[in-house]
Amino acid sequence: MQDLVNAFGEGMRDVRSGYHLTLRKAIETLETLPPDQPVMFDWNNAYPREAMSYRGYYSDLAFTWSEEVRTVSGLLAICLKSLGRTYYGYKGGDYFMDDKTPLWAAAHGSTGRAIIGMTSDAVLTTKELEGRNDFRLHAATERLTARGPGIHRARPSSGRLPDSRHPE
Repeated sequence: MQDLVNAFGEGMRDVRSGYHLTLRKAIETLETLPPDQPVMFDWNNAYPREAMSYRGYYSDLAFTWSEEVRTVSGLLAICLKSLGRTYYGYKGGDYFMDDKTPLWAAAHGSTGRAIIGMTSDAVLTTKELEGRNDFRLHAATERLTARGPGIHRARPSSGRLPDSRHPE
């Protein structure tokens, strides 16, 4: 039975890798960029931090975020370390990350935004996918965007989104 579940999961993962940035494509893109270039998500100057098994699909890889700058060389090192590594799923199980692993931006224990690409200036482009709505991310983005122009950063650096307990 587990083999059947694994086969189904693998098939769905292949579908997701058709519209997500994959681990291999991220590595290939990062290798073409200047090593000291900052890498950020396309919302609120948040920078990728740690890699983990994604809460929505344990076989996918997610990056948390923080206000600390992450460079191309730093993210490349994380991606290379993740390639061929087995991660423990949110509710258990072991999940192997390979070339076709889809990437996400998500806080630990939450679903998040699909990473769908990376620009030539090292911005990770994301998209909220239907059925994968992270209300905490949406609320934080709305609150930060409402401040007007300027640099807005997610706080604290733990990768969690700001809320009333963490004044900015």
